[in-house]
Amino acid sequence: MDINPEANLRDICGTPKNRAEEKALSHLEKHAISFISKSPFVTVSTVAASGRLDCSPRGGEPGFVKVHDDRNLLIPDDKSNNKLDSLINVIETGQVGCLFLIPGIDEALRLDGSAIVSIGSKLYAYFSDEKVRSRSLVKVEANEMFLLCSKAFAC
Repeated sequence: MDINPEANLRDICGTPKNRAEEKALSHLEKHAISFISKSPFVTVSTVAASGRLDCSPRGGEPGFVKVHDDRNLLIPDDKSNNKLDSLINVIETGQVGCLFLIPGIDEALRLDGSAIVSIGSKLYAYFSDEKVRSRSLVKVEANEMFLLCSKAFAC
């Protein structure tokens, strides 16, 4: 049986607990910044103007994604297969979802926001202590973020 509308789904599953609602933040606080600095892996989800979805992995040394300020982070675009699905989607819709993971840690950081693709930017200064291989950067402005607890990883 297909479920529609949302009210029918809520009748079956219930509503979020207060704790789940209250953990969502609109800015990068110290725990989120620490998690991002330790994460060597993030999935980047985007949507095209046509509605086509893309979820692409990005990885590097822990902290390869840089925190710009308490609302913005920078994801380098290293050379890839040149399909550019994520970047094209960001250009078309400006929407992004990120899921940061740390191997061996049974929590994840989920972040949703708006994004732009930037090249030849002053933002490259955030990578000055490293060899920047990126052709471009995705600047993400966080709208909502929260830590996902170990229940998300229970098998």
